[in-house]
Amino acid sequence: DPIIFTSIKDDTAGGDTNADGSASTPAPGDWGFILFGANSNLAHVRVSYGGANTWNNVFTEAVAAGAGEKLIIDSEFSHSLHAALYNYADSVKIVRSNIHDNETGIFSSPLQNLAGSTRLATLEDSSVHDNSLYGIHATYSLSGVGAKITNSLTFSRNSFTGNNRAVIADVSTKFNHSDNTATGNGRNGIVLRQGANPASVTYRAGDLPYIIDQDTFYRLGSFSIEPGTIFKLENGANFDLHGDVSASFVGTLDQPIIFTSVKDDSVGGDTNNDGLTSSPQAGDWAYLGISKKAGMNNQPVEYLKARYGGAVTWFGRQPTAKIIFVNTGITP
Repeated sequence: DPIIFTSIKDDTAGGDTNADGSASTPAPGDWGFILFGANSNLAHVRVSYGGANTWNNVFTEAVAAGAGEKLIIDSEFSHSLHAALYNYADSVKIVRSNIHDNETGIFSSPLQNLAGSTRLATLEDSSVHDNSLYGIHATYSLSGVGAKITNSLTFSRNSFTGNNRAVIADVSTKFNHSDNTATGNGRNGIVLRQGANPASVTYRAGDLPYIIDQDTFYRLGSFSIEPGTIFKLENGANFDLHGDVSASFVGTLDQPIIFTSVKDDSVGGDTNNDGLTSSPQAGDWAYLGISKKAGMNNQPVEYLKARYGGAVTWFGRQPTAKIIFVNTGITP
């Protein structure tokens, strides 16, 4: 039997504890949170209806880097007023768990602790469903005077269903993801949001497309894109690289890198979750802008397909970038 943390109004566990019959019913925010400290594990635990005075049902305490991975296994987190699990820890791993009917399933943010360190969140073999905002929300943070903390997110073999957004993350997040499914969400993919500039990030091909839903500008840092990676852009959105960014857009003949409309179901599936209601057309999104700073090497762009964009030009003029295009297809 599981260990249960729930509202005193929840008569489904332990009976009518507040002795009011059916006069009251449990609701998100009925109580506060569990502080999940260093060297702690949770197994076969059910947590419901918390989050009254913080962001979460369960709060993973920030501890010294290297203090050890926290393990959550075979557990259920539901009906939190905010996030079911707030990852503020050095490292947390969640396995075979059910995360549902919260505002957000997992919120991973380092906040202001241990500048220069890495926060790791891993989710495996779990179901994340019916959260009103996000299945997973990973965000960047600063500590002290501009010191950087890296947020690393690994998720494999999970199902995301019925969330407003399956996954949303700051562009600086380091991703590893494979064999996940996303269906019936407001957006079936990984939404990238403008935030900090990545130090070194790789965008992955495979299970879920990346979604750009606003102006996204990379000012510093570096990133690479695996062959076969799909980016889908919303109305008016753009993907813009400053000349100081070191980037690699190198696909292959069989696995090109694709930038296309969020309405394009021919690659990456029904990302905007509207069935056959919408279809892509020229001008669905703005532009992909890649610039080169004077004195820097040319940025390679190989086997890239960009389609259904062109809503606006780059600052109202032709791009000044000098880019190498090798076997690159550009279609309306």
